[in-house]
Amino acid sequence: MCGACYSECNAREVNPDFVGPHALAKAYRMVADSRNTGAETRLEKYNQGTNGVWGCTRCFYCNTVCPMGVAPLEQITKIKQEILAAENLPDSRPIRHRKVLVELVKQGGWLDERLFALQVVGDYFRDLQGLLSIGSLGLRMLVKGKFPLSFEPSDGTTELRSPLNRCNNKLETRGKFLLFYLQHQECLPDRTSTMFCGRV
Repeated sequence: MCGACYSECNAREVNPDFVGPHALAKAYRMVADSRNTGAETRLEKYNQGTNGVWGCTRCFYCNTVCPMGVAPLEQITKIKQEILAAENLPDSRPIRHRKVLVELVKQGGWLDERLFALQVVGDYFRDLQGLLSIGSLGLRMLVKGKFPLSFEPSDGTTELRSPLNRCNNKLETRGKFLLFYLQHQECLPDRTSTMFCGRV
């Protein structure tokens, strides 16, 4: 690998601990190799904080500068999919982020930010340090009248659930609802565009 993606990586500029797209693109080859017996151990390493795959900002720049068409971002996404599909990996904030996002949109048609913060950052009230970290933000929002005291589900929530359930794996592993909408317009109701673009 030539390292063009590594030298141009935006994520590395803000997070020097991020291993970079070139290393993760190569790492996927090891994960995908059927002869690889240590895939779970590898996935654990790639799942750690923002050093591994979760440090990628998905800016697509690595794919743009790659002269060989390796598409590092696609390889990083495949590792994320493997991590989300793995049953024995320890729970982490990035994994909760994607799973909670899908569940809340399924429940209400769009994201209920109050529950999202409590479930992802606060780990369903199990992470007191996480809850304390967002406490001051919540108080400031309350004081300024920016904290939503109630949540009203979208009118088209039931229409949205069916395609979400049908395509749940795609949504859960990628977490890109707008991209999903653009790729699957034919199977979604007409009002879905406002549900996706309205509040998410």
